Amino acid sequence: MGKRRRSDRVSLSLPIAVSGTDIAGGRDFVEEARTLLVSRSGATIVLSRVLGPEQTIYIKCGATQKESEARVVGQLG
Repeated sequence: MGKRRRSDRVSLSLPIAVSGTDIAGGRDFVEEARTLLVSRSGATIVLSRVLGPEQTIYIKCGATQKESEARVVGQLG
C-alpha cells in the first residue's frame, strides 16, 4: 500500500516574502515569491535562490502580514 498524504494539496498562488540566510554567501536575504501548492503541512514556493535541506526560513503572507517560521524539506526541479 502507498503512502497516504496527511492533507490535500491545493493549487494556490499567493504573494509571500521569504527571508533567511543564504547558504552560499552566508548573508541575510528577503525575497518576494509566490506559492504554487499549499497544504495544511506545507507549501511549494518559487524562489530565485537555492535553499538547503533542513534550512530555516521565515515566510510572511502578503495579504495578512503574518509571519511564520518554516523548514526547507527539499528542492524541486
